[in-house]
Amino acid sequence: MAKISNTTAYPTKSSPAGSDLVIGTDVAGGNATKTFTLQSIANLYGGSGSGTVTSVGLSAGTTGLSITSDTVNPITANGTFTLDGTLVVANGGTGLVALGSRSQSLRVNAASDGLEYTDSNVVEVVKNNTSSQILKGDPLRVVGEVAGVVSVEVAQANSSSSMPCIGIAYENIEGTSSGLMIQVGVLKSINTNTIAGTGSVSVGDVVYVAGARSPGELMLTRDKPIGVNLIQNIGVITKTGAQGSIQVTAIGRTNDLPNLAQGSIFLGDSNGASSALSIGTNTYVLTSNGTTASWAAATGGSSTISVQDSGGTPVTGISTLNFTGNLSVTSAPGIADISVSQDTIGISPFPIYQATHSVSTGSQTIIRQSVCESDVTFTKLEYFSIGASPNPISFAIYIGDITSSSSANLRASGTNATSVDGVNVITFSSPYSTSAGQNIVIIVSSQDTQSLAGSTALLSNTSISRGGSGYTSSFPSTLDGLTDGFASSVATGVCTHIY
Repeated sequence: MAKISNTTAYPTKSSPAGSDLVIGTDVAGGNATKTFTLQSIANLYGGSGSGTVTSVGLSAGTTGLSITSDTVNPITANGTFTLDGTLVVANGGTGLVALGSRSQSLRVNAASDGLEYTDSNVVEVVKNNTSSQILKGDPLRVVGEVAGVVSVEVAQANSSSSMPCIGIAYENIEGTSSGLMIQVGVLKSINTNTIAGTGSVSVGDVVYVAGARSPGELMLTRDKPIGVNLIQNIGVITKTGAQGSIQVTAIGRTNDLPNLAQGSIFLGDSNGASSALSIGTNTYVLTSNGTTASWAAATGGSSTISVQDSGGTPVTGISTLNFTGNLSVTSAPGIADISVSQDTIGISPFPIYQATHSVSTGSQTIIRQSVCESDVTFTKLEYFSIGASPNPISFAIYIGDITSSSSANLRASGTNATSVDGVNVITFSSPYSTSAGQNIVIIVSSQDTQSLAGSTALLSNTSISRGGSGYTSSFPSTLDGLTDGFASSVATGVCTHIY
């Protein structure tokens, strides 16, 4: 075939016709050079035939759309098709004709045959595990799962076996049927008057799972559960009335720290978890083994107090006072009194001297110093010496009403030849039993150099000692015979403990 390489030497036809010829190679004809019409080439790729377009049609098929066009003037060259309607879900559409409201979400409808716009609540399909209807608004708990669907029953706060609540019924759920449960969001069209509670229903009331309910009520309450009931807050009322609303937040757990029985305390374990330790037996004390705590019977011991004068100034030379029996301390104004009972026997040592009655014997005045608190048998007496002393000291106890000098009779006496610094004990020759309410007079005989802890309110000397230059180791049977030549009155304020 001849080669045409000079494209500018030949004229150009702007409007070629179908009968115009072009030169080409006939491959099937042994590569011979031949001429071809333009129409034959067009027929080769566009099909054969000729004519004009009279109309164009378009089908919507199963899309759910409708198509309209100009039926008066059918489209033969240029025109417009109009598509209308909604695209069905099967073809990737929504099947809806309008957009939902702000914050709404698109989800499958209850019949599972289309889509719908609803409020953006967190809801879940659940199955009623019972044969009874679950009411819209009832709290629900998990009991299992069937074919990927959670089985539920009504939650109840009176037992841990029926808790916690995982959500609220979004609708009435018939027995053994499936329905919706709301976990987060707004439950609307709920009668808030069916929620028990003190007083009238108000917006902002907290809603809890109830421990019980009356007929016509939901298993909900506006009162915080008490006693053995577990506590789980599942929402807040946002609208009251028959068409009320609850803002639901079901977190699926009860309070970490539940209600606590009267007298009980929370006790932590090695894992950091807490449990209730019930109140111990009467008079038991809380003890520790270094790891945990428990109640145990009191085993006694010593109590320590600071010794001060009536003005609150510590007494020189005294660090502490220790008592192994009962201790009762009346403090200065503004300071709480102290009362410690370590056993049921004894006489409160502070203040043991009441000085409400007195009687004279000779030139001295004997003061009623105490009243026995209970029926008690005593064998010993304790006193506190301010510093060690080589001097002897004697104590005597008289029982009786002080109406005359001979009315109080000697019942016990004892002597220490020396005293150590601190607590000293005198053991009486024989025990003696007293009755509650009996008047007791305690007499002490010591040297001037002996300072004993006591109350300055009943003494004339600042050293808080018995005072006097004489010494008596043998007391008379009645108070009128107590004329041992002491210079100062026997208005002693020495602190003692009898047991």
